[in-house]
Amino acid sequence: MRTSLVSIATLAVLLTFTGPAPAQTLGCTSGGAGGAFPTSGTGGGGTYPSILPPAEFSSVLQVTSIPPGATAVTEVKLNGLNHTFTGDVQIVLTSPDKVSYNLFNQVGFACNFAGDFIIVAPQHPPFQLVGCGNGSPAHTPGKIDQLFNSWPNGTHGIFNTSLSAVAPATGDWTLTIYDWEINDIGTLASWEICFGTPPPPPQPPATPCNGSGLTTVLSGNNTGAVGGQLFFELEVTNPAGILLSQMGINAGGATGRWVTLDVHIKPNTFLNDHANPGVWNLLSSGGGFTAGPNQPTTIELADAWIPPGWWGISLVLHGASHVSRTGSNWQVYYNNDLAMHLGAAQDVPWSGNLIGWRVFSGTLRYNCTTPIVSYCTAGTTTNGCVATISASAQPSASAANACQISVANVEGQKSGLIFYSLTGRHNSAWNASSFLCVKSPTQRTGTQTASGTVDACDGALSLDWNAYLSSHPNALGNPFQAGEKLQLQAWFRDPPAGKSTNLSNAIEMYFLP
Repeated sequence: MRTSLVSIATLAVLLTFTGPAPAQTLGCTSGGAGGAFPTSGTGGGGTYPSILPPAEFSSVLQVTSIPPGATAVTEVKLNGLNHTFTGDVQIVLTSPDKVSYNLFNQVGFACNFAGDFIIVAPQHPPFQLVGCGNGSPAHTPGKIDQLFNSWPNGTHGIFNTSLSAVAPATGDWTLTIYDWEINDIGTLASWEICFGTPPPPPQPPATPCNGSGLTTVLSGNNTGAVGGQLFFELEVTNPAGILLSQMGINAGGATGRWVTLDVHIKPNTFLNDHANPGVWNLLSSGGGFTAGPNQPTTIELADAWIPPGWWGISLVLHGASHVSRTGSNWQVYYNNDLAMHLGAAQDVPWSGNLIGWRVFSGTLRYNCTTPIVSYCTAGTTTNGCVATISASAQPSASAANACQISVANVEGQKSGLIFYSLTGRHNSAWNASSFLCVKSPTQRTGTQTASGTVDACDGALSLDWNAYLSSHPNALGNPFQAGEKLQLQAWFRDPPAGKSTNLSNAIEMYFLP
């Protein structure tokens, strides 16, 4: 079964999903002094959040110039930051005009700081605290998003404002670190402040596609860890399988954050293999902007075919936490194509620390209709004809629907043919006006004579796609599977033209089940 799953994984058209461009730093001011925090004692002495703890660490950094083009604070670099229990620590930045901004506040978290950390405005995709778990007591150094947690905005004049909205300024910037709990201390070697251009604002959620769907519930009562994993079992009963296109997931945390989702698959149950990533295959990946808890966050996935059968499914969510519902009595949600069975969760992917039972909260969307894409430039023939190729519908791997390929505006009564590729789009000069629009290797279909009148642009070519595949079992790519793409173009005679031929534009289609 392992070999068959590898072939399934390769059928998915795996795309790279990225969020908008991150902030761009144009310059930094270094030299902020470090020290111990708290400055005396071992922390505590305050009441969260109403009374700030005493003996806070404070360091002033003078900024004498701003990089040209900078419009916001983009980074605060904390060099040599060390403290056990990051949940004890609150870090605040105060501007020269005496306005204070929350940088980090993660009450109750138990991992440690040990290294160089860079605090940035909330990004898409986010920079999360990672690395704590699986026996490691410390977070991995690097960039992390601002964290406001449960801090009431404006309390003690400390605002939960994104660094992207904090204007650059010359003068004295102050870094303050509070330690809310007793029995440990921390140290900071030095710090820096950086200025540049902020990331673009969050985009609205994607629109659900128009295919079929199976929805469970959107009223979760369990919130996992950021970056956690959710399992369930999927029984595909449609004999043609399904083409998974989107998921509407229940994601915890703030709205408007970019998240990514990795969908893994294996035969049969997920049980006993929840700590064994080697038996799973990546089926698809995608991303989207969060809509908030108990609201559907639409994840655009690379289309991926799931054959009929019983499958274990794993969802690893980066940038937010899964919100699921407690399950019992082997709950099943089903329609005419598939059934979703009870699952479980893990706060750390593949850790083996299964939390059950859980019901996936959201929607699977599949067999969505994607428009046929027309691309590339058709040539202009001797008589001024511009041939145009089109298709009546997306092809079906099971020939469930008709698919007629048509080429209009061809030179009348000239021989021609339709050819196709499976390897992608192309764009290279064919003659003075035509372009070859599909990559090699290509497959030619049968030669035919265009209808119409000699020296007129009323000629046409056509191809019954299902009939062609049925009569040519050894044609390139045949038999096709749902999710595969192909590119098609038409070639026809035009003796006065370069190479004595001309080409149409091209179309790209993909196979439905």
